[in-house]
Amino acid sequence: MFDAAALAADEILSIPEDQPERLFGSPEEVASRYRALAMWWHPDHASLRGTKTAEVFQRIAKLHSKAREKLADGFWRTPGWIEFHASNGTLHRMSNVREFDCGIGEGYLGLDLVAYALKREFADLIGSALRLTANLSYQSEEMRGMMSLRLPHQRENFEIGDRTVLVVDKPVAMVRLRDLHEYLGKQMDTRHVAWILSELLNIACYLDWAGLVHGDISLDNIFVDPRKHTASVLGGWWYAMPAESRLTALPSRTVAVMPRDALENKRATPRITLNGIRLLGQELLGASTAVPNAFSTWLRLPPPDSALEDYSDWQTILADSFGPRRFAELSVSTSDIYKEGR
Repeated sequence: MFDAAALAADEILSIPEDQPERLFGSPEEVASRYRALAMWWHPDHASLRGTKTAEVFQRIAKLHSKAREKLADGFWRTPGWIEFHASNGTLHRMSNVREFDCGIGEGYLGLDLVAYALKREFADLIGSALRLTANLSYQSEEMRGMMSLRLPHQRENFEIGDRTVLVVDKPVAMVRLRDLHEYLGKQMDTRHVAWILSELLNIACYLDWAGLVHGDISLDNIFVDPRKHTASVLGGWWYAMPAESRLTALPSRTVAVMPRDALENKRATPRITLNGIRLLGQELLGASTAVPNAFSTWLRLPPPDSALEDYSDWQTILADSFGPRRFAELSVSTSDIYKEGR
């Protein structure tokens, strides 16, 4: 049974207005808790509750208003969890260890899932992402075994408020690349940047084979397993499109480094993906000065038209930069990065 008298004034005042879940608990408890709290902290009882009664009463009212907004939007968070109340009445609950901006909505990172709550005003981009990720094909079982680990698997999608939520599987050991980058002080060892780019160039070769262009190779959309040196492109598929199709929408960071002919012709080309990989490499290295000359030159030069050609050239760059291939251990885990409060 909820006890309104158990909460001190300062406890209630310390709750941010955008976190009403901390006061009201589950969605089912909002109305009853609000009635109990409003009665206990009503200004008529100021002489009994202390000098902050009116201030606390106002904070409770604002938190209640925000709670109602969240319920209407279909979102509800509790420590470590988030609930999506879909428009069709179904409830979807997942762990919630990190929230982030994904360009056309919000991302919610769980232990083994990523949920993208995308604004329905971008329905054409969302529809394209759903179709592309649901229909990824493979030339052989060998290709499927290699690439299915590196591409998104749709778990489900549903509507909440003004959002379409796309949920994809995430291997438990994988972390969002931006989170790893920030954990390492926004400057990664060149050898670790190299294996990440190797993985992404491998994925680019698959995209070439599949006739696809990914327009947002970024820190927010790439997930990596630091210990096994694998990478997946889980997000940003709303900016993916068939090769040679007419460009419809791209993030500004991609447009800034697009090949001039693609920009002028407004056509999707594999070089958009390959340019994105180079830009990502520059971001990961930060201000590092310990970058081998061959590696640094490769990052600055424009890519070829073919991902296969680029991947072949990259093998030479790796040998010239680091010599014989060796495994460079990166002893970071999901529990290191996603510690409570980090």
